[in-house]
Amino acid sequence: MKRKNVAQAFIDLINNECEIHSQLKHKNIIELKEYNGTAVEKRPSGRTRDVFYIALELAKGGELFEYISQTGEFSEDVARYFFHQIIEALDYMNNKGISHRDLKPENILMSDKFSLKIADFGFGSNSETNTSKKGT
Repeated sequence: MKRKNVAQAFIDLINNECEIHSQLKHKNIIELKEYNGTAVEKRPSGRTRDVFYIALELAKGGELFEYISQTGEFSEDVARYFFHQIIEALDYMNNKGISHRDLKPENILMSDKFSLKIADFGFGSNSETNTSKKGT
């Protein structure tokens, strides 16, 4: 994204997201491959512009929300399979002192092999207590 005319509050949100996300390495959390908040894009015209970018692991299976919409309710076995993956990731995050604060099916992605990947740490926090309301 280009940085020109981007509100500082939005940049702060992105920086927080990447700071929190960079602390997490787990099979059920989408991998943050790279983040650069001060990149320079070279245009074909030879001009440059200030940009920032986030590169994440590809989740070919899409959002869990979309999967639920297409398949309907899960059998108990399928629900247990997915629930186990979510709990493993949340336990890992809890042990690292990190809370997501916007966990919903739209923020859970899937690999092409049906492994869940928690994503979108924009409201993530590593504070001991959180008093503000975030998320949906």
